[in-house]
Amino acid sequence: MPRYKRSESEVFEALLEQFQAMRASSHSYDNGNLWEAKRLATALYTIVHDGGTRTISIITQLRLRGSLRFLTCTFPPDPPGTQTISIANGMLAIADTAEGPIYAPVLERTFNRRSIPLRDWWEETLYTNTRNQSISRKNLVFSLRSQDNGSHFDESLPDSAYLGLKTANETPAIAFPGDRDSYQMSEAIPIRYGHLAMMRQVAYEATESLSEIIQSRFGNLC
Repeated sequence: MPRYKRSESEVFEALLEQFQAMRASSHSYDNGNLWEAKRLATALYTIVHDGGTRTISIITQLRLRGSLRFLTCTFPPDPPGTQTISIANGMLAIADTAEGPIYAPVLERTFNRRSIPLRDWWEETLYTNTRNQSISRKNLVFSLRSQDNGSHFDESLPDSAYLGLKTANETPAIAFPGDRDSYQMSEAIPIRYGHLAMMRQVAYEATESLSEIIQSRFGNLC
């Protein structure tokens, strides 16, 4: 019996469903449900990730991978011979909460808006730890979705850059209570939830980038 081949219409419907899932989870995240970042990773994985011959993304099935450009909110690359160190490469801010300072996505408040090819966007470095280990959007999505309770919960987390962003053990940005001029190092407060806030910002970029396709196919649903 021949294998059933999905129609283009079915694939576009799948794209709409995952797009709407990201919109719903983004809204829930913004209302305080930070765990929604893992659902965001799962939806974006389905839309974008290709894994050999067995895992083919929705975007690739629609033959759009080579032509799409996605919004990036990162700082532009430094000129040759220079280096700027930034905790989240322009993607995150710090928010004060009842439990202390946490990372938050900048969303539309970004200082940087560029469009780059989807392949470059997926592999672009978002964060580098103190041992020069970096994490890309692809790495972040994979860790959240495939290892950290998005669609699977592994017994270990092998990605050191992701782990540092998650636990704040290596977070370069530190919040000091009170007067910064008179702080003591013992008063330093690590800032948490960098991995979740980063995923929310990546989802913002993705939904902004996909809105035109969704609107052209389905009308004003986004």
